[in-house]
Amino acid sequence: MAYGQSGTNGVFRKQGNNNYGGGSHFNQGGSHKGSGHSGNGNFHSKSGYKKNNFRNDGNKYVGAPYNFVPFTEKVQPLEESDLVLHNAVRDDLYSGEISYAFMAHTPIIVDNGRGKFAQDAYNRAAIPGSTIRGMIRANAQVLGFSSMSDDIDDYALMFRHVGVNNELKSIDHSYKDILGAKSVQIPGGGGKNISVLLNVQAGYIQKRGRDYVIIPCVSNVIDDQHGKMNYYYLSERTVIESYLNDGGKYAYEGLLSDTNNHLAHNPYKPNTPNEYGKYTPFINIGSETQAAWVDPYDDFGKKNTNKRGQLTDFIRKQYHPCSFPVSYEVTGKRVTAVGKPDQYGLNGYALLSGAMQKKKAIYIIPEMDQSPDVEVLPIPADDIRAYQIDLENKKNIVRANMSFFSLPKENEIRPVFYINKQEDQDLDYNPEDQRLYFGYTPNIRLFYKHTIKDGLPSPQKNASLDMAKAMFGFIKGKGSIDSYKSRISFSEAIAEGRSDADRVQVILGEPKPTSFNDYLETKNGHAVTYNTDGFKLRGAKQYWLRDQPKIPDLSNNKNDNTKSSFVPLKSGTCFKGKIRFDNLSKEELGLLLWCVRLEEGSRMNIGKGKPYGYGVISVTSISLSILNRAESYSTEQFMPANIFEDKSADIDNLITGYKTYMQKRLGTDDIMKDKSIRTFFLMKNFDKRPAPEKIRYMDINNREYQSRKPLQTVDDLLSVAAQKGVSEASKMS
Repeated sequence: MAYGQSGTNGVFRKQGNNNYGGGSHFNQGGSHKGSGHSGNGNFHSKSGYKKNNFRNDGNKYVGAPYNFVPFTEKVQPLEESDLVLHNAVRDDLYSGEISYAFMAHTPIIVDNGRGKFAQDAYNRAAIPGSTIRGMIRANAQVLGFSSMSDDIDDYALMFRHVGVNNELKSIDHSYKDILGAKSVQIPGGGGKNISVLLNVQAGYIQKRGRDYVIIPCVSNVIDDQHGKMNYYYLSERTVIESYLNDGGKYAYEGLLSDTNNHLAHNPYKPNTPNEYGKYTPFINIGSETQAAWVDPYDDFGKKNTNKRGQLTDFIRKQYHPCSFPVSYEVTGKRVTAVGKPDQYGLNGYALLSGAMQKKKAIYIIPEMDQSPDVEVLPIPADDIRAYQIDLENKKNIVRANMSFFSLPKENEIRPVFYINKQEDQDLDYNPEDQRLYFGYTPNIRLFYKHTIKDGLPSPQKNASLDMAKAMFGFIKGKGSIDSYKSRISFSEAIAEGRSDADRVQVILGEPKPTSFNDYLETKNGHAVTYNTDGFKLRGAKQYWLRDQPKIPDLSNNKNDNTKSSFVPLKSGTCFKGKIRFDNLSKEELGLLLWCVRLEEGSRMNIGKGKPYGYGVISVTSISLSILNRAESYSTEQFMPANIFEDKSADIDNLITGYKTYMQKRLGTDDIMKDKSIRTFFLMKNFDKRPAPEKIRYMDINNREYQSRKPLQTVDDLLSVAAQKGVSEASKMS
């Protein structure tokens, strides 16, 4: 999830609200690579840590269309006795309605799910009340010094630390160490080396009722130099060349049949053999020290069809990761034949993972240990949930392969890779780090040591009763109270007239909390991760304001699954709506009015496309009507002419009254000096917004994400912008 409420700027939304998830994310035509790097950000003196590694020195673009309002550490709790009965009749409580109008300064889209603007029952363009509520409630959590803990889902994020740059490698060895990555000689391979993962084992995962367990293989290890590795690596190249030259002992139909093409390369037979009299579709390119075997018919286009006459691009698009039963034979320590079950002496599974363009590996996993005394490994329920959330967050990446990476169904058994650190007492790990990792590739995505909420300030973690919860209600128990209904309701905001803008196409990827460079505070200017003890979340995510949308160029993006198309309403569209409230205290009413109106010069954003500048709005009018209780309960007339009084003239005093009330609670003379409040209004101030080039996504085509640095804070970003403005002004003078 990303931090916040559904339909608003916010924090880590809980699963069930289209929440985020793990791994890198890409937005716009040239895009921002969200996670940058994953891994352990702990700094060890023995790691060769360099002074400027992973530090934002301001010498290159590091930005995003969002930033963070710090979580307040001054949460103002309420007592249960402060909750007002909904049917209370008291002179110090206020009921009535707020009428407001706002104008869209940029094109605006609140999607109906089909790329068109949402409508009310009369087919008028309208923003649903729930969307307005989410925006105002998010404001109330900040301005009301409330806890956001209930809106943050708590679980361990996952990471795969492969192929990262040297800067991160110099400060982080956790991924490599946990997997036990090492280069060893291939058994019977003529002195050739292969990278192995000494701590990764293969087994089988099964669902039993509500629980999941891992069942070991019959084979424990291959040999001493392979550590706990108990599965075999088989190269696609070996399979294909054997097939081309002698029919091969690997020509099992599961690998090479027309209907089950599980290879990413093509078994195309050249017209002439090579210098050794063998047929191979692979050639060696590069220097002797950096040679690479490639398939020329795929990579250089010398031939564009394979042996079956199918286009090579078609073969690759048809490739899907899979696993299926096989039999095999082993000579020495190498798999020398693969066939259908029981054809050879050993049974097990072939597993072909990933959807990589240059796939090379086939894994042969020995059969499951079915002995009565086999010790199964239970997977903790929290880790199962974390895995499911992580997979959901990657669904746009794995797409058609969701079933392969999904957990097994009831009683289903599937091959899996795992690391059982629970038994690694001989390794140099802290006792609290002992856990079980699992996945469908040997390079397993690991769970971070800490969960998301570990990064909250202590006052936020307590999730105490506060003004936002008292006003907007809650469904989780607070003390002895299980739930409390909201005293505020929101009507739809109806558009006055309708004028559609042109249809646009964007990529609506959401920032991911796995992007620790963005979501976590730095430590002495350096990046940390969810493995770092004492890490801190930056705060509630807010999108920067723009004066016009920045529509991305998607001409180079061929992945239609990542694109979203919609028709916004034109800028200048006005909306009108109402907010009804019941039994609010004077201070609560002042806070609600402040959340709607904000400060002079403030604007908000709402709806889809906020990263690109869509949905920037400002409140153009606001009025207040208060229920006259004496008139409404009068016995002199059955239906009074008007039981509401116009109190719009009191709006300023009510807002000021709330500020004064909260200043006394905080012990300050100016609420606007508070860091959270000040940062919030800096991001809402249209006149002080950063230059557009400073609040865009990073460009993947220009590789701006490489050597990723931590995101600048709001203060730092606006300070640089202000200094630049002063410098340019002095040049002009």
